[in-house]
Amino acid sequence: MKTINELKAMAADQVKQYPQYNGKFESWLPGIVCKDIRTKAGLAFKAHELVIVEPGVRRFTDLSKRKREMVTAWSYRNRIATSIDRKDIHMGGK
Repeated sequence: MKTINELKAMAADQVKQYPQYNGKFESWLPGIVCKDIRTKAGLAFKAHELVIVEPGVRRFTDLSKRKREMVTAWSYRNRIATSIDRKDIHMGGK
């Protein structure tokens, strides 16, 4: 199993050609995705995958009047930060 520092280094390596990502992942935390998650770009996360997550939760009410909590996790498959529902990730994975 990879360490948090290895996960951060992998993400940083995927975007090293983009200067806006320099130091981006230093404060990110570990998390474990609870289920497969697909986006328009395809499969972003597999269930039980260890990922890094940006600190903080965004809370809002969606167009259907549902209260939502979202976090941003790094998708190694799609090489991009991806918003996912807070209930779909266990924060503090080891």
